[in-house]
Amino acid sequence: MNKQVTKEIEEEVKSPGRFQVFLFIFFIPILFLVFVAFVVLTLSDINVVKKAEEIGISIPFLSEDKTAEQTSTAESSDQKVVKLQDQIKEKEAEISSLNSEISRQQEENQQLVLEQERLQEEMDALRQAQELDGKEFNEIVSIFKEMSGKSAAPVIMNMDDEEATRILSQLPPDILADFFEKMPAEEAARYTQLLAASTP
Repeated sequence: MNKQVTKEIEEEVKSPGRFQVFLFIFFIPILFLVFVAFVVLTLSDINVVKKAEEIGISIPFLSEDKTAEQTSTAESSDQKVVKLQDQIKEKEAEISSLNSEISRQQEENQQLVLEQERLQEEMDALRQAQELDGKEFNEIVSIFKEMSGKSAAPVIMNMDDEEATRILSQLPPDILADFFEKMPAEEAARYTQLLAASTP
């Protein structure tokens, strides 16, 4: 029994194997140092992964994520390009529409300017005609002023009511009374009513 206990003690005290020595002396401390260095560099705002990529070292697991990220970034960039191209096409269509609207409005403005010029010419022609009509009308009134009531009354009765009223309204009261004396009573009353209605 003594031998068995001694054997067990020897087995327990037996020196560790080479693999265990390697793990305890080299691998675990190196791994710990790498971890501490990584933490320290990260805290001092140095991107270790990027620096490693710049040097050319490929870090497992991270490089695969980077490739997937680059692929998704490329796809999203392509989508953005397509969207931007669609937006450019829409904007070009809007610009084209606005340009056609501008040209249509310019044509309308030109037509309105031409219409305004035409109307201005007509107004000028009408003013000249009215000036001539005014001169002619004043001459007609002066002729009626010189006429006797006996000769003027039949002329006025044969005229259009509007023209007759216009002429009668320009005559002085004494000449007007003379004209009404020479007219039949019904006609004199009618012209009196017309004069009263035309006077403001």
